[in-house]
Amino acid sequence: MTYLNSKNYFLDKNIIYITDSPLSCFKKFKSQFNFIVAAGGVVQNKHKDVLMIYKNQIWDLPKGKIENNENSEKTAIRELKEETNVEIKYINSQSFSTYHMYCIKSKIYLKETKWFLMSSNCKNELIPQISEGIKKVKWVRSHNLNQIKTYTLIKDVFTFFLNY
Repeated sequence: MTYLNSKNYFLDKNIIYITDSPLSCFKKFKSQFNFIVAAGGVVQNKHKDVLMIYKNQIWDLPKGKIENNENSEKTAIRELKEETNVEIKYINSQSFSTYHMYCIKSKIYLKETKWFLMSSNCKNELIPQISEGIKKVKWVRSHNLNQIKTYTLIKDVFTFFLNY
């Protein structure tokens, strides 16, 4: 835990734990952290380009915390609009969850993100949500996704939805 409390780290490792009772083991693991549930999406336009945000000096996908009385689909749509100014035309109800950890002010968070595949024909200007630390928003050609600097976890999301 000392390592995770450090402010200057980039941990890109998988954790593997072998057990006969994975659900109870994971429940106990989650209880050790501040647990957050978020939702976001892989948004494609008519050219199959993918909407990306640039935050913390790395390309990422739009996502955000689920708020009171909101389901994950509504959260994903709301967060996409807030972070990019893009409106969603279609959202696939099939979701895929990832988990990652981060540290803020010596508190360790475990975040589950529910991802959706979405499409948009929105022609709005792309506007980054500066208040959330987003510096840029752009459509990335699908054949260029393997060349951008992003998290391994995001590449896993691309693999799930886009056979990347």
